[in-house]
Amino acid sequence: MDKKKATIWLIIVEIIIFAIYVYPWYSFIEPRLFGIPFFYWWVIINYVIGSVIMLIYAIRTGEEVP
Repeated sequence: MDKKKATIWLIIVEIIIFAIYVYPWYSFIEPRLFGIPFFYWWVIINYVIGSVIMLIYAIRTGEEVP
């Protein structure tokens, strides 16, 4: 994979990590999803999406994810 595509993948991962660590944006109880407060399912969804993107990056480049 060339440097341009690798950079794009890493930028996507950085955006997801940023979305997880900016606490006040998602520090809410409502709306609930199956009784789970927003805070918890927001973090879970972002970790899953970030993990999938890093897995795809590792498979496509054949490299270890930094």
